[in-house]
Order: sequence, then structure tokens, then C-alpha cells
Amino acid sequence: MLDSKKAQKVQGNRFRGLLGRTLHLLFSWKSISWPWRQIPGTLRWWRFSTDDWKYRAAASPVTILILLACFAGPLLTTYPAVWIGTYAYNYYSVIYPKDIPQDKDGKGKALTNTMIKVGETMMVNWQDNDLIISSSRTPLVGLDNPRNFQIGELMMYRRILEEMREHLTRKTANDYLDMHVVNAYNQFAYTSDKWIFKSTETMYTEGVTSLKKYLADVERGDARIYATTYNLDKLLEKIASGLAGTSQRLEDAGNRPGSIVVKEGSISQKLVPWNKIDDNYYEAQGNLYVTLQVLHAARIDFSEVLKAKQAVSQLDDIIRDIETNNAYLNNPLIVFNGKAGTLIPFHSGELASLMQTVSRNIDKLRLQITS
Repeated sequence: MLDSKKAQKVQGNRFRGLLGRTLHLLFSWKSISWPWRQIPGTLRWWRFSTDDWKYRAAASPVTILILLACFAGPLLTTYPAVWIGTYAYNYYSVIYPKDIPQDKDGKGKALTNTMIKVGETMMVNWQDNDLIISSSRTPLVGLDNPRNFQIGELMMYRRILEEMREHLTRKTANDYLDMHVVNAYNQFAYTSDKWIFKSTETMYTEGVTSLKKYLADVERGDARIYATTYNLDKLLEKIASGLAGTSQRLEDAGNRPGSIVVKEGSISQKLVPWNKIDDNYYEAQGNLYVTLQVLHAARIDFSEVLKAKQAVSQLDDIIRDIETNNAYLNNPLIVFNGKAGTLIPFHSGELASLMQTVSRNIDKLRLQITS
């Protein structure tokens, strides 16, 4: 019995020693700062410091996975087409960068063109159903940010398609729904993580194709976006409500209280888990990105309504606020949610404040155009 306990103790000491050497391999200052000099020698030291191959065989896959998660994750991903480099994206319109052209024929092609372009850029590398490197299936660090940016894009994109289906493509509530727009909405309502039978990319690509068919009808004069005050108001209402919901999730992030949950007569606070803080942050940025594209398009399609209501400058101010705000352009290495008065930034709160400001200004714009 004593020999057995002694053997177990020896094995435990060996395991702890191996664990310590593994941590030294991963996190020693020399290994981090000068890997090209230190890693070969550290590997030899780790390999030959114990003569029990079973420990090395058990620890090696874990070590490889940790190294892969820390260093290979950002290298294995292709960021969405709207992103430039690592965690930096083109925050101007995808088709109308700075000089906004006028829609002379007044058919409403700008919004349809924008939705087509945004839909195509989302499909460059749709990560939510990536079977190999998707951050929803592997623990690779750095993959979840562009993935959640895409999910945020999709959330607002679906809202705009719903508004196109219900109001923008119909002159009155009694008019028939445009089937191309209906098909596009239904196809983008498909689950975002299906990789076979049918894959998400297949369905979303078909949705873009439906929008292209609708655009062809618009160019022939068989369909149009009805640029009325009522339709602009409904579009802005849809955008503002989406931004408000997203900003609330940002406010609920970290250690700040979230929604109230009632369980068995007791009231408890529902908090956003710490590992979901950056998910909320990049979802909100994707959400705001699509908002920016749609506002650029609305600036063109509803130009006559905006001019008649003397609201062009108000919409321009909203667009400028988004494009130039540091909270929207910021892509921190780590998303912090510090408290006020401390050195630690509150990234989620800053972005939530921007979204709330945009939402309030959109509500003021709605009052202007409906008065």
C-alpha cells in the first residue's frame, strides 16, 4: 500500500513538473520576447527533462492546441471583405465612399444596390458555418471577432429586408408583395451555421440573386422603391429600434446588471458572461456598419423627401457621427469594460453611447420629416 502511494506521489510530482515546464514554455518572458532564440532550446529542455514518454505524449497535443489557439488563430482567418487588415474595416459606404451621387431617375436603385453589395461582401468568408476554423467550433483566439461582426451585419440586414418587403416596395398596404424581395428575405432568414443540405452560403447567395432580379425589374420600370415620407419614416423606425436593442446588450455587458430574471418567486440579475463581452462589441459594430450603408442609400433614394422637409443636413450629421466616432472606429486588442474613473476603458459603454446617440438623432429626424 505504501509503495503504491509512493508511486502515485512520484507520478504526481512528475506531472506537476511537466506542467510547470509546459507553462514555462508558453509564458516565459524569453519565450515570448525572443521565440526564435528560445523555443528550440526550451523544447529540448522540456523533451529530455523526463524519461517517461507517456507524460510527454499526453501533454504534447495540449501544448500544440494552446500554441495554435494563441498564435495561429488570427493567421487562419480571412476577414470579411469590408475589413482591411486585422480588426480594421472600411467604415465608409461600400459603394458610395464620400461623394454621394444623386439618383436622377428616382426609382430607388441605391438601396437595392447597397443591399446587394453588402450581401456579397458578407459571403466572401462566412465564418459561422466554417467546419474547420470557425470560432463557434474551435477555441482559436482571434476568429470570433470577424465572425461576430458578420452576425451583427446579418441582424440589421434582415431588418432592412423585412422593411423592403413590408413597405418600401409597395405603394399602399393593399398592394401585392414583390416576390423577389420576399424570396430574398426568406433566404436570408435561413440559419447562419448550416454547412450542408443546404449550406448557409448557398441560401444567402440565392438571396442576393433574388435582389439582383428585383433590381432588374426596377431598371426596366416594372418595380421601384416608393420614396414616400411614410416609407422613410418606417425605415428609420426599423433602424432606430434595432440600434436601441443592440445598445442595451452592450450596456448589460460585463459586471453591469442586465435584464431581470424571475425564478421561483425570486428576482435575480442576468449578467452577460465575461467571455461574451467582445462578442457583443463586434456584433454591435457589424450592426452599425450596415446601418451606415443603408443611411447612405436613403440619402439618395429619399433625397426629394429630405429636401422638402429640410432634413438633409440632419441625416448628413448622423452619417458623419458614425463615420468619425472613435468608438465605432476603435478595434481594441482586448475589449475592456472598466468602471468610470479608472484607467481601464469601458469599450462596450462607449459604443453603446454612440448607438444610443444615433438612435435618438434618428428619432429626431423622424419627427422632422413627419411634422
